[in-house]
Amino acid sequence: MRRIFALIFAMLMLMCLAGCAEKKTDPFAMDELSKAEEVGVVPDEYRMIVENDILNGCNMGGCAAFGDRFLVERRSEKGMEITLFDRKGNELATHSVTQAELNYRPTDLLLACSDGGFMFALECDAVTDENGGVSVVPAEIVKCGADGAVEWTTKLEGMSAGPFSRAFERNGVYYVFGVYRENPINDYTHIIMLKLGLDGKVLKQNTVGGSDFDMLRRAEETDNGFTLHVNSQSRNGDFFEIKNEKPPYTGRYFIVKTDLELEEKDVSLGKTEYCDRELYSVGTLKGEDIEQNRRMKDVPGYVKLVIDNGDTYLVVSENNTGVYKKTPPFVSAIWYYTETVYSVFDKDGKLIARKTYDSSTQWDLVLRAFNAEYYRE
Repeated sequence: MRRIFALIFAMLMLMCLAGCAEKKTDPFAMDELSKAEEVGVVPDEYRMIVENDILNGCNMGGCAAFGDRFLVERRSEKGMEITLFDRKGNELATHSVTQAELNYRPTDLLLACSDGGFMFALECDAVTDENGGVSVVPAEIVKCGADGAVEWTTKLEGMSAGPFSRAFERNGVYYVFGVYRENPINDYTHIIMLKLGLDGKVLKQNTVGGSDFDMLRRAEETDNGFTLHVNSQSRNGDFFEIKNEKPPYTGRYFIVKTDLELEEKDVSLGKTEYCDRELYSVGTLKGEDIEQNRRMKDVPGYVKLVIDNGDTYLVVSENNTGVYKKTPPFVSAIWYYTETVYSVFDKDGKLIARKTYDSSTQWDLVLRAFNAEYYRE
């Protein structure tokens, strides 16, 4: 039952996040809930992906495209599974972690590596014993080979880190960006930057932060290093006071530029008060990095994966089609029915084909487990 409840909690957290976006994101507007209409015939280069409905259930995990490959992470009460596919949807490698082995939560970090393998991460977990003592399971970055087997694991001892949000492979090393807490429970968050060797050894570790909450919104590559988009309530440390602003401070948009050694930090204010960029990239389209959960023209719902083949491109999205009417009244999140939508466009953005599959959570089972947990004697 505890495992089932953990899954329920994860679902609720995802839906709460979705609820936060409801005011500005059309797929969550009640008058916009409808099923997408299927159109045309799916081209051969996407047929295996679409006919096998490879991305179904990806709303409970992550997915991202990297050139000629893409990764899909699925989570359930049984654990976690990460699968590497080629561009056409042929399975290349899979790595599974059972719930018994999964002592802490996976993050949304995924990276397909140049050696044919892939990388993912697990954030730390603070465990409280019966006497109130707190111990920390350290965050881990895991590298798998082309066969899906673990090659190395890097543990961040002594640092409550997660979630990691972006990773890059560059010049024969890996760069990883995310956030960490000063203490395992209920403390300020700051930004962590890591440079790892191909063997997982930490070559450089640095932070960006002040004395308040600092949250990484996005990390991007530049010619000479990286640009971090940050919302921060700090006005000291790596940040600074803003003219005509008085405490208590709210989150403001800062841009942090760092070099390849993660040492030099050039900090400036963003052009808007708040950065609403999405953390995770799900692929590129015409050279542009596409953010997870963004809206795209003529795409129902919110984007989960983009595969660009030049003359055509595939956009996989998750579309809310209705609301589960038995949602408990004391649950603030909305329980949606959903569908996974596969839309194929030509290079000019004209819709060629669309196929849909139901991806709704079995809400009756969730409700039964939810009630059993809360109303048990």
